[in-house]
Amino acid sequence: MLQAYYLNPRYQYRLGVGDDGTLIRAVHNVYSKLDPASPAVGQFGNELTWFKDARRTFGEPTSVVARTKMSPTEWWIMYGTDAPTVRKLAIKVLSQTTSSSACERNWSTFALIHTKPRNRLAHSRLEKLVYCYYNMKLQIRDKEA
Repeated sequence: MLQAYYLNPRYQYRLGVGDDGTLIRAVHNVYSKLDPASPAVGQFGNELTWFKDARRTFGEPTSVVARTKMSPTEWWIMYGTDAPTVRKLAIKVLSQTTSSSACERNWSTFALIHTKPRNRLAHSRLEKLVYCYYNMKLQIRDKEA
């Protein structure tokens, strides 16, 4: 999640962050996927520059001290007022929790289907079986609820 790293004020102002352009491209990609027809696309670039260069509210002494003292989401709520477009994106991105539980469930389903007697299944067929099995479990769960 490169975008979260770039938009996190705790890490953004370290030397070398964002110099290669990979992180900035990742942030632009997320923004274009979330709101591709927004009239604020031009403003987004300006606001991202203000954030990167610590201009306006991003460079105020209280903002600088709070970078490491507050959670990134709270920091954006408090100090991102001059950049409402980037602020909205940052809050969305930084509010997401990371979890591998969905992957773990998928792997356990693979383990149930790909057993020693079935180890010669083609990968495409294995994917289809896992898909059917997992959706069947979801339907059963929904009917029971």
